[in-house]
Amino acid sequence: MKTTISEIFNYYNIFILFYFLAINFSYLALLFLAAQQLYYFKIKRFLSIANERDMAFIPSIAILVPAHNEAATILENVRALRQLDYPEL
Repeated sequence: MKTTISEIFNYYNIFILFYFLAINFSYLALLFLAAQQLYYFKIKRFLSIANERDMAFIPSIAILVPAHNEAATILENVRALRQLDYPEL
């Protein structure tokens, strides 16, 4: 009886060991995949920043205009806003 219980514990210990190894190797594989993706993301981001530096930088602006109940004058307002010129933005 004592040998069967010790054999059961031995098999259980082996099972726990293999489970531990499988889980840790899967985490290690995920770590390598994440590191690879992060590397490619940083390279891609660096190259896109380098391409933007080579191009002429054109700043953009956003104009927020409240237009609640402005149906009569909205076209005039938008035309006036489109004619704004900010060369030193």
